[in-house]
Amino acid sequence: IRGGEDKVDEDCIFKFMDNFICKLLESGIEVIIQCQSNLQDMYL
Repeated sequence: IRGGEDKVDEDCIFKFMDNFICKLLESGIEVIIQCQSNLQDMYL
C-alpha cells in the first residue's frame, strides 16, 4: 500500500514540475521577445 502512495506522489510532483517548467518557459519566451522588440525600437 505504501509503495502505491509513493507512486502517486511522484506522479503529482512530475505533473507539477511539468506545469511549472512550461509556465517558466512561456513567460521567459515572452520576456525575450519583448526585450528584442524594445531593442529594435531603440536602434531603429
